[in-house]
Amino acid sequence: LLEQRPVLGNAATAGVLGFAGDFACQRWFEGSPGFDATRSWAMTSFCTGYHGVACYFIYGMYDLLLPAAAVATKLRCGVSKALVDNVLHLPFLYTPFFYIYVGLAQNEGLVASVQTLRREWWGTVASCFAFWIPFDVMMFGVMPARYRIAVMSTGCLVWNAYLSVCSQAGSKVEPSVPVPAPAPAP
Repeated sequence: LLEQRPVLGNAATAGVLGFAGDFACQRWFEGSPGFDATRSWAMTSFCTGYHGVACYFIYGMYDLLLPAAAVATKLRCGVSKALVDNVLHLPFLYTPFFYIYVGLAQNEGLVASVQTLRREWWGTVASCFAFWIPFDVMMFGVMPARYRIAVMSTGCLVWNAYLSVCSQAGSKVEPSVPVPAPAPAP
């Protein structure tokens, strides 16, 4: 499916992994007594649409934006695309869209979603750098393009589990999502 119908295959993969990650975080890592279906819908639909569809096209544009020398070797390709992803895409497109979409999907309203984004933007972006820059170097440098969305979505599952464990341990790690957390990062 990833080869014959890549948009559909990536959307399905990202959606399933997004749901699985949120379910695992709610049930096992956060120990929630119930299941928050509104949060799950927000996370699953975000993962399906943004990770599965938007990132498929955004990642494809990196080849058009970067000069040939920047992608000439696997290492250069990984580093160049990771920098574009984490210095441009993550802070200025992904993070604002995430906060506003998830906030609206959880009925928090536009004003509250924007306030949360403003309050948590820097902490979110800075904490993402530590995980996502090395992860993206590997993903963009080693993984064939057809598997990148699945690999990124798997990374999101791991990242969210980490954030859930930290929040349960009382860590001072800044969550990369609005409350209730956690949620995927690119």
